[in-house]
Amino acid sequence: VFSIGRTPVRCWATDSAGNTSSVAFTVTVRGAGGQVADLAERIDRLPAETALGLRRQVVDVRRLLRQGELAKAYGRLAELRSAVASAEFGAGARQPERGADDHE
Repeated sequence: VFSIGRTPVRCWATDSAGNTSSVAFTVTVRGAGGQVADLAERIDRLPAETALGLRRQVVDVRRLLRQGELAKAYGRLAELRSAVASAEFGAGARQPERGADDHE
């Protein structure tokens, strides 16, 4: 479990033949507000007819966050992430979410 922010990670492995390898990457964990902002930017790149309903969901998640209804907000945020990814795939507009060394 990582805290909100960026955490560098480096992993090493050695197999039974003595071969070794390593990889380094950064795990970036964003708070709910940052995630909603990222999703809103991705929605803006979608066709207008697709984006309209998703924008309404963004407004709903922001409202729930402001009201402190965190469990509902996080549930809706998860649904919104899925809906945006599906819309991007359907529109052929899938964009990288972050740099090659960043993983969430």
